[in-house]
Amino acid sequence: MNTTPPNTAIVVLLLITVVLAVVAWLTVQRQRSLRRRRRFGPQYDLTVSEFHSQPRVETELLNVRDASPD
Repeated sequence: MNTTPPNTAIVVLLLITVVLAVVAWLTVQRQRSLRRRRRFGPQYDLTVSEFHSQPRVETELLNVRDASPD
């Protein structure tokens, strides 16, 4: 009978957990970006082309939103 050592099983489970966590994080980030793109419209794309960095753009747009009176 061929069995896998307990350490191997633990490592495999940890790797699967890490991969699932990364996929979940990427999915959440993508959904946030899509919501911001819908909310800010053309301003979002204009700011992305200006800053050349999506994380910086999202921070900038959130700062603008927080500073503007409602």
